[in-house]
Amino acid sequence: MTRNFVVLQGNLADDPYHYSVPSGTAYLRFFLVVHRERGLSLDHGEQPQRADLIRVIEFGPRAELDYYYLQKGAGVVVFGQLQSRAYKDLRSGIETWRNQLEVVTQFIVYGRGCDMEQ
Repeated sequence: MTRNFVVLQGNLADDPYHYSVPSGTAYLRFFLVVHRERGLSLDHGEQPQRADLIRVIEFGPRAELDYYYLQKGAGVVVFGQLQSRAYKDLRSGIETWRNQLEVVTQFIVYGRGCDMEQ
């Protein structure tokens, strides 16, 4: 049996976005900056640190609670599941399908972000 479980440690890239869907369920979305390990370049010098932006979403009562405690730059550890979804991109003027990976949270631990100086 395979498991779909991810743990990400990082910092919020911006303030979270919060709203309620028509059924009344709270929804929270934010982007998490996750830094990659530094490696060696081909000329044996140190590579600059790289970061990925990971979309994180949360539903329900925890979404409302987390909205009040999270802000841009806050350090968090996110526990959740990876999910993929496809959508039509209509902004480009050409109807194209895009895929997006995101993490649906199970819970969030505050105060354990990444330090840029590591």
